Amino acid sequence: MDARTRISAIARVIGAALLVADAYLAACLDTRPLIRRAEGGARWLGRTWRRAAADARIRRHGPGRGVIAVTINRPTRPTCTDDKEIDTDGH
Repeated sequence: MDARTRISAIARVIGAALLVADAYLAACLDTRPLIRRAEGGARWLGRTWRRAAADARIRRHGPGRGVIAVTINRPTRPTCTDDKEIDTDGH
């Protein structure tokens, strides 16, 4: 991943973190152990990073990167390019 795409992904992660700051403050009032919050935070950070990196790649390179397109054409009948006519009787 190039630097520009990586910076874009990091900016999206920071933006997502700011959006959930309010939810984090509410979670601080929760009675679960701190390790459970850390595990949840690590899961969220991993999902957010993967989503942000994928979005940054799609914005940079387009949705079709890595897709191989295959076109199958049926064989065509040979055409006569000179002035002679094709003899259909085989003579």
